[in-house]
Amino acid sequence: MSCAPTDFRRAALRALLASPALLTVPDVAFAEVPGVKELVAQGLYWKSKGRQDLAEQALRRALALDPGNAQARQALHGGGSTPAPAPARTNPPAHPADQALATKAA
Repeated sequence: MSCAPTDFRRAALRALLASPALLTVPDVAFAEVPGVKELVAQGLYWKSKGRQDLAEQALRRALALDPGNAQARQALHGGGSTPAPAPARTNPPAHPADQALATKAA
């Protein structure tokens, strides 16, 4: 009795589906695009220094290389590292000798 072509195909499909090769995802699927990590870090650095123009430039370059990069997208659209507001400057207290000179001059 000969094996019909459809039986052979079914057996081959069963063997392929049972293969452990289909259960593993190749590492290539999760590989990072070279240079994107550095561009995101550069963008966050410039953002922390208050240079939004340079930060935006670096983050847009990162997204051009890897459009799915969530960290670059978040940093570009308001998230990420933002600079802390500068504390209000107050004049330091005057030195007692300066106060004495000011009263003598007046």
